[in-house]
Amino acid sequence: MGNRADPVTLLEQHLIDRGETQSDFARRSGVERSVVSRALARERRPGLDSASRIQEATGIPAAWWAHFRPRRKGRAKAAQRRAAK
Repeated sequence: MGNRADPVTLLEQHLIDRGETQSDFARRSGVERSVVSRALARERRPGLDSASRIQEATGIPAAWWAHFRPRRKGRAKAAQRRAAK
């Protein structure tokens, strides 16, 4: 399949290149602002419909979001607890 770029990094760069805020992008692309915000914070990946709309607006393939792994908040705390034992 080759190297796949990180969709979050590509979306961040797209916003920077266009000088666009998350809210502006959300309105223009038809994606809820919370979806954009959570994706950029690496908390959740967008659903199929949102990923398709992001693709239409940016060219970032919707399928790339399927491989994106959000950060898990509990992992860091669990690792800290294990290290403290």
